Amino acid sequence: MAPRPMAAPRPTFGAPLPGNARAASRTGGTPYRAPQAPNYAARYPGAMAAVRGAFPGGEGEHRQYVKLASHTQPPPAPAPATAPPAWPPSSLFKGQRQLEVGEAERGLHEAEREGATTRTRLGNQYATSLSENDRERAQELADYNRQSAEQNDAYQKGLGLLAESFQKLGTRQSEAANKAGVLQGGALLSSAAVRGANEAKERTKRAEANTKAIQALERGHVRAGETLDRARARLIEEEAPPDEANPVGGIKYQDLATHLANLQANTAWFGQEQQSLAGQEASEAGWPGYPPAAQPPAPARYPGAAGAVSRAFPGGTAQQRAWIKAHSRVRGR
Repeated sequence: MAPRPMAAPRPTFGAPLPGNARAASRTGGTPYRAPQAPNYAARYPGAMAAVRGAFPGGEGEHRQYVKLASHTQPPPAPAPATAPPAWPPSSLFKGQRQLEVGEAERGLHEAEREGATTRTRLGNQYATSLSENDRERAQELADYNRQSAEQNDAYQKGLGLLAESFQKLGTRQSEAANKAGVLQGGALLSSAAVRGANEAKERTKRAEANTKAIQALERGHVRAGETLDRARARLIEEEAPPDEANPVGGIKYQDLATHLANLQANTAWFGQEQQSLAGQEASEAGWPGYPPAAQPPAPARYPGAAGAVSRAFPGGTAQQRAWIKAHSRVRGR
């Protein structure tokens, strides 16, 4: 019997390639991965946030914006709108009206300049008055301290003189008793007791007088301080310049501001009235009036889109189209 032939080798069709994961796991190697192109998000960082912020309607609005940007050119900058003159042509109304308005405005400017001068003078006068108030307060305090010290000195000096006078009286009484030969008698002791009582009584009297004098000085000092305080408060109320605590200032500043505000309002009203009468006279003479001022251009259809899109897509419209195409392909998966 003939021997059996050896089995033919299996075909290698479909064998694992070098980068196959299972082949790598059998051999213990690392799977091979081909380099991948960056996705649309990495290619255009910040584009999604910019598009969503500029186009609330989503991708459809962005497509429409790109389409419009591709076929249109940016419009030229509009000329600034100018208001028509306030007065009609001077030949169509009484010229005296414009002269009177000019005279009123000139008077207003003079009053405003005088008001500025008055403010400066009020400020200087206020500073001087405050300094004078402070000087008077310091002088009154110095006078009070001086008078109090003088009163105390006079009181102490009076007590010393009182003691000296009673001492001299005792000496005279002792000398008289010695001459009379009663130096050791009870009369001398009695006179000494009477002298002591009289001296104590006189001391009490003088102490009470000194206390009343000090109290009178204190009352005068308090009244003078209150008078100065009232004068300072009245000064602040009337002449204080405007500041953070009181933006309108004192009464004089308020009166000045009210006067100027009334003058400005009356001048403006007078000018408008004269312009209205001049326009009426010109209209009666056949003047059709000035054409209306040009209106500012309407806002863009997508406000803020140009700045946001230009930052996200430096390459312009072509780059936006590529982003939309890549974004749509990813969303369609």
